[in-house]
Amino acid sequence: MSDKSDNIIAPCLSIYEADDANRHANNLSLWSQEYDQFSQGAFYGRINEVALAHISVFKEYTNQSLRQQCNINDGGIWLGFSTNNKCCRINGLNTPENTIMCRTGQQDFELITPKDFNIFGIVIEQPALQQAFDKQHLALDSITSDPILLPGSPSNTITALRFFTERLLASKLLNITSRIQEDILIAATVELLMQNQPLITTRVSYRKRKTTVDAITQYIQTTAYPTTISELCGIANVSRRTLQYSFESILGISPQRFIRLTRLNHIRRELSEPTQTKPIVDIALDYGFYHPGAFSQDYKLLFGESPSITRQRHMISQLPFPHSDK
Repeated sequence: MSDKSDNIIAPCLSIYEADDANRHANNLSLWSQEYDQFSQGAFYGRINEVALAHISVFKEYTNQSLRQQCNINDGGIWLGFSTNNKCCRINGLNTPENTIMCRTGQQDFELITPKDFNIFGIVIEQPALQQAFDKQHLALDSITSDPILLPGSPSNTITALRFFTERLLASKLLNITSRIQEDILIAATVELLMQNQPLITTRVSYRKRKTTVDAITQYIQTTAYPTTISELCGIANVSRRTLQYSFESILGISPQRFIRLTRLNHIRRELSEPTQTKPIVDIALDYGFYHPGAFSQDYKLLFGESPSITRQRHMISQLPFPHSDK
């Protein structure tokens, strides 16, 4: 590592709060993300983040269940783990107890997170981690080539990493130099990566289910929305039973509900654009909601506010307001 980390004596803690899932997603630095809200009610999210010279450390809280489409900026390696072993899904795979999620930069991945979820994230610049591996004559590429889950991490290592990360993000360790903090985090990361064998899912059944869900989600992003189960089955070339099971096992919800939630989240994104002046009823029609009253009711039930309130709140662009403590 370069000496610039030695010059940072007391790194800054930034705190971001948001009442909209996508604004919350944009508050996290070094990421390209899009969040869809899956559970009903007003959204609240909070991010505590400390940026060191070569590492970003954060704790993310969200009160609603979300589908998170994520991508880390090129050159970073992400380790993610819940604060309390609460389970989520990554690319349709459940995360067992003491499991580390791992992805390298420019790899798209998907998280399904439950309500009231807290997660720690550590993003390390790859050259900094590579240097640590080189010193021990270890091959980083063979470990991080394409792992998703690192199961069965030593409980004492995970516990120690949780404790250190929590204290760092609670401003308890900000008087320690950035270099020392980075050395501790990188040493823990090397230990975790070396003691784990990546979980590589090769079961044909998983690949088929994931392919089925991916076919539908890709279609939704690029084409007009299908309205019947028969159309969905035709797109994925599967039976109704296979379609239902694939969605429930990968995303945790039925295909019908997934389509409806995705439509509503797309509408919310459009209403959140300050420059969007198209009538709300026309936007709803674009996404297949032909009855304005029923649409407004569904929208308010999911997001805890009416479509018109969403538009009013975003007429003036709202920027995140970080609070800094040293």
